[in-house]
Amino acid sequence: MVSEREEETIEVAPVVAGCYVVTLRPDEGHVWDAERVPGTDDERERWVAARRQFEEDLARADAALNRSVDRPWWRRGRRLAEIRWLPWFRAEQKARAGEHAALQAQARERYWPVQDEILARVAEVRAARERAAAMARERQARLTAVAHRGVWGWVRKGRTVAHVFRYDVPEARALQKDDKTRGPTRLDALGDELYEWGITKVRWNAATKRAVADDCAAAGYPLTFAEWWAAVAPWEEPDRAPTGWCTNRPPFPVPTRRSRERLEQRERGTGHHSSYGVGDSGGFGSF
Repeated sequence: MVSEREEETIEVAPVVAGCYVVTLRPDEGHVWDAERVPGTDDERERWVAARRQFEEDLARADAALNRSVDRPWWRRGRRLAEIRWLPWFRAEQKARAGEHAALQAQARERYWPVQDEILARVAEVRAARERAAAMARERQARLTAVAHRGVWGWVRKGRTVAHVFRYDVPEARALQKDDKTRGPTRLDALGDELYEWGITKVRWNAATKRAVADDCAAAGYPLTFAEWWAAVAPWEEPDRAPTGWCTNRPPFPVPTRRSRERLEQRERGTGHHSSYGVGDSGGFGSF
């Protein structure tokens, strides 16, 4: 089924002698430089007729170059390799090459008005695509800047639940005063800490969600917290902790129960001693 967008556009590609023409065969639409440009049915018919005339002109030029050699009667039994270096044969080949080049130039000159018209449409489409890509990059940069602000914090509730908040939100001061509060930091670094500590569930402070929506609106993109998360995606799901590193850390070592216990001991300010009697500060990665 042809979409409405395809009905209002014409697919063109440089498939005939390097010139942009309307694609007519199924395999011609798969070249790397194919483009869909806006156009009407009348324009399509005119461009198709111009393409067919262009192909016929090029075929006549090739026929002039490849027609059989007009040998004299006394040379007709000779092979081409025996006469290719004779002066009269080389002069004939040179004349054919000149005729071929002249016919090709005439074909391109007749097709050039249509070529210019198509190239102008292609330039418009590519310029519009570049503008859209630049706007998308600007939008992504502004929304990502909200997550990269060093104002994010979290506090552990139980063994596997974390409450996430922002330090610049007055309504979250009760969480900021908790003894187990960590931060402030960027949201991706916060995700690394959640993964490191074995957190599985995440609860978001309601005022923090509203602050994110306000920041998006101030940046020129009014979004809800869920829409912002879908656009930025610091990790997989907002209500669950990340299942891997959020920054460019190596994928190893994987947090284990023993390393998490040492993190808890370090948080409480107590040391850890291995079974060999060697003191250990208990940092993550000490196995």
